[in-house]
Amino acid sequence: MVKIIITALKGGTGKTSTTVGLAYALRGKGYNVGILDVDCTAPKLATALGLTKLPEWERDAREEVILPFEIDGIYALTMASHYGEAPAVLWDEKTLIDAIRQLATGVVKWPDSLDYLLLDSPPSSSGFMQALFDYVSDLHGAILVFQPTDMAAADLLRTLDFLKFKKVPILGLLSNMSYCVSPSGERFWPF
Repeated sequence: MVKIIITALKGGTGKTSTTVGLAYALRGKGYNVGILDVDCTAPKLATALGLTKLPEWERDAREEVILPFEIDGIYALTMASHYGEAPAVLWDEKTLIDAIRQLATGVVKWPDSLDYLLLDSPPSSSGFMQALFDYVSDLHGAILVFQPTDMAAADLLRTLDFLKFKKVPILGLLSNMSYCVSPSGERFWPF
């Protein structure tokens, strides 16, 4: 199974939308794909997948694992299934790190046939983000999502430094919210 993290140290860049889009593209190519939403404090995967009702966690008590839900042939797991998307999650860093450790190291039972596991990361370089990279030691690489603004440039450089420090290969950079193309083919920059 190839594990790819979609990340940025800044919030609101479009990591979740990118993760879902990549999952559907890979699924369209015939691959079996899973998405793990590891943004424990603001999970938005269910919304990005178009779900109006959150699927509850399905547990296999015999194996003591959580089973991901399936939508359109894509397997997914989000913390929002545990506590919802709306409530403020006021966990201390130790609790967040423990949740990430459990999600990343075996509490989730993914199908054996999974070709790709995409990790939708939280925006941060804090301890729980660092723990994520420590617990998912077999990452194939990272896709960085950024906005092409002066304010976001520093965040992009910090993300690149962070990944270099963690020795995670960079698979690609995605400039999101860059420009739009009108029906006549003209580019404009509304952002």
